[in-house]
Amino acid sequence: NTTDVFRSSIENLFLSEDREDHVTLKLSALENLAERVEALDLADGLHNLGGFKPVVECLSSSHPRLRLKAAEVVALCVQNYEPMKQVALGFGALPTLASIYSNRTEGEETRSKALHAISALVKGNVTQELWFIHNGGLANLRVDIQIGEVKIRTKALFFLSQILRSNQMLRVAFLQIENGKKELQGKGVIPEIIQNLNFPDPQVKEFVVEALISLLEYEPSAKIKSISKQFPELLGSLETRLAALQKESEGETNGEIIQTETLIQILKGSRGRAPQGSGMSVGGGAGQG
Repeated sequence: NTTDVFRSSIENLFLSEDREDHVTLKLSALENLAERVEALDLADGLHNLGGFKPVVECLSSSHPRLRLKAAEVVALCVQNYEPMKQVALGFGALPTLASIYSNRTEGEETRSKALHAISALVKGNVTQELWFIHNGGLANLRVDIQIGEVKIRTKALFFLSQILRSNQMLRVAFLQIENGKKELQGKGVIPEIIQNLNFPDPQVKEFVVEALISLLEYEPSAKIKSISKQFPELLGSLETRLAALQKESEGETNGEIIQTETLIQILKGSRGRAPQGSGMSVGGGAGQG
């Protein structure tokens, strides 16, 4: 019975963590909740039974395994579901997740889970996106897309593509940095994004293209030309990538080819773009974070 499992799991979340068997029971409880929330879409049920708040509180646990699994449950509960996003924000989940993500002594897997939860939590909420960016988020994203392992690098690039697509203020800010005074150029995040076109993992490259489309697709030609001039290697790298994708696909068109062609057309000024604020997009949907 799912309700019984929920109740017993929630009860175990209130155990103290001064005994190893209690920690084991709490971890098992979070695993049970994650499994059922994901499979049966029971985020509301978890909250209605009083179980979501102790899950959020487990983000502050002194035990890394509990922090990791709690971040996973939070992500599952808030993914594309506005009511639970508001509940999570009300319980203070975002600052706690941001603290986990910004702690570079934290395990890579735990930081990756925290960033995934942050991405799900702030998606479409400009205020919360800006809060995260201005409270250490951008600095850590920049580091992760430069030196992070594949998993966290991929999630960081996906997150950047997501917020650049939804947040005009950030698009303007990033472009102003690159088009501004010489001493500011290269201080934004665009150089780090572009450098990842040379990273061997294909999904990393996919999210680089998505992030650049999100950044540039509605911009006037003058700004795009300025970016192309400042990063002269970009177009050549994209054309090399396109040729490789076309060879791999043996003549078949796929989403990655379309996205890469779209970005090349934008940079060449041959892509018709929707007016700013129209809500239309030339790119495809982003992959899962």
